[in-house]
Amino acid sequence: MATQTPRKRGPAAPSARKSVMTSVRLDVATHARVSAAASLAGMDKSAFCAKAIMDAVAGLVVIDRRKSSGHADPSDEVDRADPA
Repeated sequence: MATQTPRKRGPAAPSARKSVMTSVRLDVATHARVSAAASLAGMDKSAFCAKAIMDAVAGLVVIDRRKSSGHADPSDEVDRADPA
């Protein structure tokens, strides 16, 4: 009987979706404020919250520290916060 050698799992393929669903638990007063602010902005609550979250995390930088097979050259990196 042949024994199979265990295979190492490869990296996950990037998601083809452009957005994902999430849920947030708010107290009643905050929900009312979000609803009012979204209405005043002419947006639905989902779009308003998505924009607020994107604005809040716009300055964050995510770094993948996993070991890669290739060598990355840091001189090729572009600072997206720099308007130049």
